[in-house]
Amino acid sequence: PAVRALGNIVTGDDNQTQFVVDSQALPPMMHLLTASKETLRKEACWAVSNVTAGTQSQIQAVIDSNLIPLVIKCLADGDFRTRKEAAWALSNLTTEGTAEQISYIVGQGCIKPFVELLDCHDNKIIGVVLDALHNILKTAEAFKSPEGENPAATWIEEADGIEAIELLQESESDDVYEKALHLIETYFCDDDEGAGVEELQPAVANGAYTFTEANAVTAGGFSF
Repeated sequence: PAVRALGNIVTGDDNQTQFVVDSQALPPMMHLLTASKETLRKEACWAVSNVTAGTQSQIQAVIDSNLIPLVIKCLADGDFRTRKEAAWALSNLTTEGTAEQISYIVGQGCIKPFVELLDCHDNKIIGVVLDALHNILKTAEAFKSPEGENPAATWIEEADGIEAIELLQESESDDVYEKALHLIETYFCDDDEGAGVEELQPAVANGAYTFTEANAVTAGGFSF
């Protein structure tokens, strides 16, 4: 009941959410996100999703409270209800967050569990995941390799995401079909195999994950 009440408060406006943040309510969420009871994990992800739908400073408070790795773990290995709420929490962040904040959740490993969730039978949550992947890809466009490779596109491909997205073009949902088609046409159509594409991976600069080339010669690569 307590976490549900907290979640109800942060469903309000940004001022109500800020009151919760200022009350230091986020750090204790770590215990709920790692609870053995699945219902608690689901409710905690739901509460976090309402904070990540807020301002960038509120999103940063979630990051600073070390909740993101735990939310991603819920996305990866929770039951379906928990995974849904975790997907909302991370997708909201990709919508409202800064490029650095989006880069951070990519560095924490959100892409693979996002791709795995595309295999579910809930068109609403598939759309949420496709929105998140689009936001990640759009952000990563600013950090292309010299060969023009979008690093996020590479990571999605490595997670078998291209095949998963292509299959969604057969969806009976117009929304899912259109979002999947847009991703394929925008980010995955110009695939020149063997064109000197080098391995890309998240790198750490000043304690924060960044989009960068694994073997970049220039200092900092595509760091922020």
